[in-house]
Amino acid sequence: MDERRNLRKNGALNAKKKDMMDSLLGVEDENGRKLTDEEIIDVILMYLNAGHESSGHITTWATIFLQEHPEFLQKAKVCTVIPLIIRHIPYFR
Repeated sequence: MDERRNLRKNGALNAKKKDMMDSLLGVEDENGRKLTDEEIIDVILMYLNAGHESSGHITTWATIFLQEHPEFLQKAKVCTVIPLIIRHIPYFR
């Protein structure tokens, strides 16, 4: 983070390629307090874990649903052979 701060100070960062860390390094509260390195790391890890958890949960629930409804599992297997197109979605209901 020190390296990124130095790049920001020297104007060496491309403004078009601003990422989450750049945003977190620049944020201030109403009193002008900036986030500490530990707070920035916590926020980034939270977002990484949140994305992982939501993907894991949806995969788990989809698997459970397909096991409980074999007719939809069969339809899903057909879709792996032919590409799913938006117009096919009503047939899953």
